[in-house]
Amino acid sequence: MEILLNEEKENEWIFRRDPSITNPIEKVIFMSEYNMPYLNPAIVLLYISKKTRKQDHHDFENIVSHVTMEQSDWLYSAIQKQNREHPWLLSLI
Repeated sequence: MEILLNEEKENEWIFRRDPSITNPIEKVIFMSEYNMPYLNPAIVLLYISKKTRKQDHHDFENIVSHVTMEQSDWLYSAIQKQNREHPWLLSLI
């Protein structure tokens, strides 16, 4: 289990590493079929995109096929703000 502290302002989630990256708060936390909250997978991928390890690339490949087009577009934009040469960008187009 990992606990992340998040910033919020006016119903917008704010990415701590870059406050220009935001997401409406209602698109940040989802509920599983077992009524357990979980973080939007695109946000999880954004967090692990900073310094990717072999495991992170594996996680990306397993998760990216399950995100919606909207989440994929958001993730593309967010990663691009951090690193225009990031290898995951090609998979998100």
